[in-house]
Amino acid sequence: MSLFGSEIPTITEPLELSIGCRFDTWIVAENTIKEYGKRKGFAINRHRVEYSENQITDLGDRVVKKRTYVCEYFGKYKPNKMKSIEQQHNKGSKKTDCKWHVNLSKPKNTDFVHITFIHPDHNHELLVDNAIFAAAFRRFDISIMKEIEHAVVYGRCDAYTIRNLLQPLFPDQLFLTQDLSNAIQKIKHKHQITGSDAPCLLKFLLKKQKEDPTMFVQPLINADSDRLCGIFWMTSNQISLWSRYSDVILHDNTSRTNKYNYPLSLFILVDNNEVFERRFQELLEKFPDSNNYMRNTLYPIRNSWARAFTSRIFTAGMQSTQRVESINAIVHKAISSNSTMAEAVEYLDSRMQKEELNTCFMEWKYKSITYHQPFVVNNFFSDINALIKKYFSPHIVAEIHKQMCESVLYKCEKMSLEDANNFDNDQMDQEDELPELGSDQEEVNNIEDHYDYRQTYLKALLNSVSGKSIKEIWRITPYMIPSSYQHIVTFEDGTHICTCLLLVSHGIICRHYFKLMVENSNALFHLLLMPTRWLQDDAWNHVNTIFNEPFIGTSSKNLKQIQDNDTVQQANFIPMHYDNIQEVQIRNRVQKKVDYGRLMGHFKKAVDYSLEDNDQQSLDDIILAYISEKQAKREAMAQLETNILEEHRNSNVIELYDGRVYDIDSIKDPTRHNCKGRPTTKRMKGRNEENNNASTSKVQKENVRNDCENMNNGRKCGICHKMGHYAPRCPNRK
Repeated sequence: MSLFGSEIPTITEPLELSIGCRFDTWIVAENTIKEYGKRKGFAINRHRVEYSENQITDLGDRVVKKRTYVCEYFGKYKPNKMKSIEQQHNKGSKKTDCKWHVNLSKPKNTDFVHITFIHPDHNHELLVDNAIFAAAFRRFDISIMKEIEHAVVYGRCDAYTIRNLLQPLFPDQLFLTQDLSNAIQKIKHKHQITGSDAPCLLKFLLKKQKEDPTMFVQPLINADSDRLCGIFWMTSNQISLWSRYSDVILHDNTSRTNKYNYPLSLFILVDNNEVFERRFQELLEKFPDSNNYMRNTLYPIRNSWARAFTSRIFTAGMQSTQRVESINAIVHKAISSNSTMAEAVEYLDSRMQKEELNTCFMEWKYKSITYHQPFVVNNFFSDINALIKKYFSPHIVAEIHKQMCESVLYKCEKMSLEDANNFDNDQMDQEDELPELGSDQEEVNNIEDHYDYRQTYLKALLNSVSGKSIKEIWRITPYMIPSSYQHIVTFEDGTHICTCLLLVSHGIICRHYFKLMVENSNALFHLLLMPTRWLQDDAWNHVNTIFNEPFIGTSSKNLKQIQDNDTVQQANFIPMHYDNIQEVQIRNRVQKKVDYGRLMGHFKKAVDYSLEDNDQQSLDDIILAYISEKQAKREAMAQLETNILEEHRNSNVIELYDGRVYDIDSIKDPTRHNCKGRPTTKRMKGRNEENNNASTSKVQKENVRNDCENMNNGRKCGICHKMGHYAPRCPNRK
């Protein structure tokens, strides 16, 4: 039932609500209140309504007498989970029991609506991005849904194509991938550039660089022909991501993205030796014809591809180039082998902007929704949970919660160092330790992919560290599979390492260590045990604050504060045996802190000498002279860079890294690159040539077949018996 039938008016003047405010109609009142909430940073929902008795509008609807509007965070979350815990989904909720609401009334025999009560207070943060991302403000209206329905039902279009079709028609509407996908699924459920290419490309990128001065653009131009041979560019955001996440990079080349046949090179960022040798030997015996290739080509580079080696380095859990291949597929949907290079670059730039928008949306979504944590997290790791939610990104918090919840499935047993050095049972085949699969379980073909498989031996682990640094050794065993186990070695500096190597390869503290924290008060948690690549953007700039966060156990009593003046302990805290975990940036920051302490010591000593000798002015002159010299150098360098940048921006020239300067309009397009191998199509065969060759291409066969069909089915003259005409038009006809 529709309350109102007229168009919603547009409000441009400032808005403030107070008791007694009057509105001409209910539609004006509702629109005004919604616009007020949008400007303040929250959405408005209808709550209660009261109708007038025995009164009906001309459209047949009941007359509204009173109505209450509430904040979108109004009410409490009431779970109604009837399914078993294995089938439950940890649903998030916005409901914080916010008390903001406004009551409106339309008195009998009056022609106005007025406000009778306002509760102005909120119990939650008012997000600025609410006006963009709130569901109430990005909802598709009927006209947009009709366009989407037409494209899905009759065009079988995907979300990417539909967005490109709708954005010009509705330029003020926000089209998020999530909203488009939901609309498409809902409908399915219901039914089932000008001028030369090179200058355009360079002008587009240089325009972007003018808007973003820290963007890097470097074309490759042939010095003899002045032709563009290639180009490399990185936005400021990409440069920042590279500096933070360059430890795990996926790189791949994809072809057929432009008409010059130049490859597109993409860089994608992702925020057990004995067993290997035995199995590789079995592989050689099984495929003797490939021994030469496997021994001479694959085996020397095994450290870069074998799981037995990649589990010992930080890979963020990635084992293949699947992510970059998926990006290649997305790129090929928009550009083809007929696209210009400028079109390819513009699409990639547009794609990056959409990714940044989706990233902002996910950050807003995480801040606006309260997730109710599992029992284990709240009761055993509440202090740790508060800390990781403050500094780490949402996806990493979810992964840590998963490990926390699974920690209750294990038990702990302490081992002596002597028993650990003599322990070699873990070098037996682990297939014997695995339980029998049930009828509904899927078989694991590779033993390395088993969830609780040991990635290294205890003896190998002990040999890789100093014996003096070892504090304790523990065995962690699952309750359900007593024959399977892991070992944890804790160190004097507060770090640890587990034979599952989850912290090394994935950068996540494992469930085995969380279990040890519950059983052992000496096992403590610190943020820097995990890679700083998982930090949120705003936390990245406060590493020194994070460094001073205390060690935390399963209760608030187990605290061990790092003292600021204990620089030796701070430096030693960085786990040196995790070379692939801790970033260079952290060590540089720690070293700067040590240097700061050393310089402050020298400065205090100089101040003491100057005060004792009453020579403060000399020390002050030396310090001021040093400051003035550094400031003058920095100002001169900044002014020089500004002048050069402004000169290039205001002119139509580009300077390369080797000093060559080109007029952008004079740069020629690249020449078509001829790829190796047989061309996609060969010459067309004559009709008198044999066309039963197995290597004949599909295009050739179609051409020859069409010629034969024309010859057999065309017009045939009855006089000269030639093809192509009838007897009335024959030139030999008398």
